[in-house]
Amino acid sequence: MTQQTQTALPAVVCRPDDAHKAALESHLAQRGIETAKWFTPGALHDLDRAVRQGRIRHVIFAGLPDLLQAIWEEEIVFEEWPADTHIEFLDPPGGDTVRTIAASWATWRQQHRRSQAWSGLLLSVLVLILSFALCVYLAR
Repeated sequence: MTQQTQTALPAVVCRPDDAHKAALESHLAQRGIETAKWFTPGALHDLDRAVRQGRIRHVIFAGLPDLLQAIWEEEIVFEEWPADTHIEFLDPPGGDTVRTIAASWATWRQQHRRSQAWSGLLLSVLVLILSFALCVYLAR
């Protein structure tokens, strides 16, 4: 019985219509990587599981904001990724890393504030309708 060693494919996180896709493909070709497993931001639960299970050990993101958004959206549990997971960025964070993190956080919070506002409005309308229905019922 022979054991087959399977080389883990690198994972690439990029939207199919992203402007970075061609640059990521070129980056892979320059490194001699012919095949990679592509993941779309917003659907990274499979990537997270594969990394935590050790099936993927090399992940390439277009930029730091893509990784940060995945962490904040809880699509990946970054603290549970193995320490030897190689994380690479097509657009590496430079001296303005703190500004990049702050800008990404502000964008994420703004998106969530909007969704929270809509949720609050919807719940308020629902409470008003139920209150009105209860008043009508008790007035009988």
